[in-house]
Amino acid sequence: MVRPRVFFMSLLVSVSSLTYSGAARAGGLDTLLARAVEADPRLAAAIAEAEISAAKVGQARAALLPRLTASAGYTRNEVASEVELPGEDPVVITPLDQLEATVRLDVPLVDLGAWSALAAAADCRDAAGAQAMATTQATLLAVAQAAWDLRTATHSRDAAAAAVTANERVLARVTARREAGTGAAVDLLRATADLAQTRGALAEAEADLGAAKRALAARTGVDALPADLAARPRPDGDLDAGARGRPEVEAARATVACRARTVASTQLEIAPTLGGFAQERASNATGFSGQATQWAAGVSLSWTPLEGGRRAAQVAEAAAARRMAEATLQEREREALDALADARARLDAAALSLDAARVRRDAAKGAAADAEARFEVGTGDAADVSLALGDALDATVDLARAEARQALAVEALRVAAGQPLLLAGGAP
Repeated sequence: MVRPRVFFMSLLVSVSSLTYSGAARAGGLDTLLARAVEADPRLAAAIAEAEISAAKVGQARAALLPRLTASAGYTRNEVASEVELPGEDPVVITPLDQLEATVRLDVPLVDLGAWSALAAAADCRDAAGAQAMATTQATLLAVAQAAWDLRTATHSRDAAAAAVTANERVLARVTARREAGTGAAVDLLRATADLAQTRGALAEAEADLGAAKRALAARTGVDALPADLAARPRPDGDLDAGARGRPEVEAARATVACRARTVASTQLEIAPTLGGFAQERASNATGFSGQATQWAAGVSLSWTPLEGGRRAAQVAEAAAARRMAEATLQEREREALDALADARARLDAAALSLDAARVRRDAAKGAAADAEARFEVGTGDAADVSLALGDALDATVDLARAEARQALAVEALRVAAGQPLLLAGGAP
């Protein structure tokens, strides 16, 4: 099982080491994912939240470390207080201008509650780090979705533009035949209507393409796809074990540990604490000692056995939070295995759909070419060409969508199996 902090550290390494030039070497989808790591505000927020939890570990550790404090002060007294001793200089009890400086070192010796609180903070940090990785996976999957949406929109626009060009050719031929007296009026009307319809489809495809570009740019800062964007290989290895170690599951598991530690640390607050101190004081109010500097050292024991029931209420709250975390862990483990089974099924279905879409596209393109050839030699009519061109357009768009579904199904399976989407060096 991979520790949550390892997930989080791998994320930070990716952020810091995978620059634009490194992403370019990785190529393909990794180029966009690397840009998203640097540009997507959702990832920045997730990383910052994990860093907050990491900072709390330092706060909890501070309670177990020595503390050095220094203070200085000046006091103007109304009257000076001195004592005359026979044969001695006057002893200054309180001077008019009183100066003081103190340096104190406090060293916690035994604090069971603070030790347990530190362990709880470390577990909570692990939970936050794993949750940051879960957010990263979900965000990068959305980036992949946006990339393949843009690719589908691009292919749809190109197919619509090709259909417009083909229908323009048909209309030109029908018009020429009509003017020569060898064409029917219904063919001219049909070709005109078909051209208008394909131009409308092109306009819609252009609008979809613009929306897809903006969606990708919002996450990556760029609105263009890498030239080598392609479906990545299906993940391999022990996918079931990977699903049980998904960041969401690791986050829930670490949260259970965090809540259990919190219960323990709250209970241990009742335990006595033992600390040591050393202090050095300098003052011109020397008193009867006659010394300008004095030191002191000692130990202190602190215990609060009765505090009105506050601790009992905190323990009850922490115990309820632990039970909630345990229930969440069970739910996340079940969801992880269900998601893996669903991702496998969807990838298998997407692969079959892709094969069928390729067959249909090839058949539709062949039928369109045959219809145009027959129309050229006068053995076919414009209606046949129009229908064939429409089928070819639909089949081309369906193929682009099937390719996107298959590529995204691979990425979804990788997420379900707990494998990172951002691949080092572009290798799966």
